[in-house]
Amino acid sequence: MRPSRPRIGRATTAARPGVREPVRRLACASALLLAPLATHTSLPSPLPRAEQALARVTSYEIISTTTFASADPSAHQPPGRETIIAVRKRRGVIYYARVNTDDTGRPGTLEVIFDASRACRRINRRGPYTCGPRPAALVVDPLQMPLAAGTRLRYTAARSRTVGRQTCAGYAYTMATQGLTWRAIVFLSAATFLPCELDQTVTGGVSGFTGTQRSVWVRYNDPTLSIPAAPGF
Repeated sequence: MRPSRPRIGRATTAARPGVREPVRRLACASALLLAPLATHTSLPSPLPRAEQALARVTSYEIISTTTFASADPSAHQPPGRETIIAVRKRRGVIYYARVNTDDTGRPGTLEVIFDASRACRRINRRGPYTCGPRPAALVVDPLQMPLAAGTRLRYTAARSRTVGRQTCAGYAYTMATQGLTWRAIVFLSAATFLPCELDQTVTGGVSGFTGTQRSVWVRYNDPTLSIPAAPGF
């Protein structure tokens, strides 16, 4: 039996009517929020202002790339790529996520359309979407993990970065739980507080792995962004 290992960008959830398991998590596991560490002079969390800024946009896209390295050959995972499109409609924000592996981790395409209460999915663009209640483990975007941690996370200033021709202020945080250590820097626009980029590294585990995820926010208020048709959406 292979040792269990966390998968960046994946989630497993209990079966729900019309939505099979496992459902791929679209960001890092929100369960890993139990014991944040504070090591430097802390700053107030910048994420509430980022959340407020996102509430004022009509659409955006998040592109995430992941890597996984381990001394245990059985723990190997290929690089991953995930795309999330968010479009604000009268009923609220609707999300379309596309990842480059199927439920078993093999090359393929998994598509998920979801809002606050409902989710539809299909694999390899074959046939209609299968729909049902949104699984609780389905994460909207990479910012949900640090947002869920709230005041338990302590931020320190990091070097600013230019992302997409805009200056973005850096905020670093570290947290540790269940034998894993997470180090991350979130970059927010110095002008608007909209997210620019989130870089995360997680280390530890039985196999001594290192996983990374880089997420970039692009195409704010782009009217060409759209959500594919699915039952109920």
